[in-house]
Parts: sequence; C-alpha cells; structure tokens
Amino acid sequence: MICGAGPASYRRGGPLTTTDANVMLGRLQPAHFPKVFGPGADAPLDAEIVRRRFTTFADEIAATTGRAIRPEQVARGAIEIAVENMANAIRRVSVARGYDVTAYTLQCFGGAGGQHACAVADALGMFRIVSHPMAGVMSAFGMGLADQTAIRQAAVERALDLEGLVVACEVAGGLRGDADAELIVQGVRPAEIETHHRVHLRYAGTDTALTCSFPRAAT
Repeated sequence: MICGAGPASYRRGGPLTTTDANVMLGRLQPAHFPKVFGPGADAPLDAEIVRRRFTTFADEIAATTGRAIRPEQVARGAIEIAVENMANAIRRVSVARGYDVTAYTLQCFGGAGGQHACAVADALGMFRIVSHPMAGVMSAFGMGLADQTAIRQAAVERALDLEGLVVACEVAGGLRGDADAELIVQGVRPAEIETHHRVHLRYAGTDTALTCSFPRAAT
C-alpha cells in the first residue's frame, strides 16, 4: 500500500501499511536500511512508531470484539490480506481465463517482491519463482534509463481552416516553449530535446477524436 506520506515507518506521518507490517514482524530490519527517512531524509526506519501503532490497533480490535489479540497477530493478518489480494490479481488474468498457473513460473519484482513471492506462490499453488538480482530496484532502474519527457496540451475549439490552423500553431508554439523550459530545468541540453506534436481532430457533429501528427514545420 502506498500513499503520499509513505508508510508510518518512513517518519512522514503516513498510516500503517504492508511495509510497516513487515517491520513489525522483523521481516524488514531498520539497521540494514540506509538513513534516508523523515523530513530531513537522514533518519532510519522508525520501528518504534510501528509497534505503537499496531499496539493501539490491537487494543481497538480487542475493545470491539472482546477478544485479546497481539500486535504481531494484527500485522500478520494484514500481510495475509495483502498476499491474498496479490494472488487474486493474478487469478483474474490467468485462472479466470482458463490458464493453469501451477504450470507457470512466478516472476518476482518490486521492492516488496521478495518479501511476499513465496506466500503468493503458495496461495496460487505455484512451485517455481524467478527473482532477478535487481528485482527490488527494477522500477527505479527503469526510471533511470527512461527518457525524460514533458507533456503539454491545450484545447483549441476551432474549425481546421486557415484561421484555425494559425491559432493551433500559436498554441503549439507556446506549449513547446513551456515543455522545453521544464526539461532544461531538469538538466537536459536544448540541443538534445526532441519535440513531437499531436492534434486530436473531430469531424463536425461527432465527439470521437482522431489523433494525428502535427507537422513540426507548422510551428
């Protein structure tokens, strides 16, 4: 589970998440994480807030149900729910379409992939898991290799006649300048910037747009 502030253990006021459940159960060890958390990005994972929050959660459950429950049990239950949700997502694109997943290999990736892959495989009856050495940082690695992009768009409710084309060119020129400025701020050299223009055209009386290339010469 992800939110803007991150898990509670990230020291930014976030709620309890699956990550925190793993911290609670000792599956994630703060001592082995870099000190990059908190407002100053210089603190370790906060295991103490996690324990306090899960203890409070357990007390609330006990007060409501009349049954005592330990914080570790609450965390374990949260992980079981998360695993079942992940398994169900795989079932929807496999079992529900007639595929026997037990004959396939589960591909593990993502920061939490290694924490839950075995449990997900068990839930699906799968016997093989592939975990790439860089599985935990694949998203970050991909972002690092991806092209930097800036997208700008604006509506021009005009007929595509000469006057409308002139207006569209003026708008496209302004959008391009704004997008270029964003990339330059990010460290991209102007000579490295490549621009692609697209227009969404509709036949008169319809509401379905057709995406077409807008010649660079037009701007």
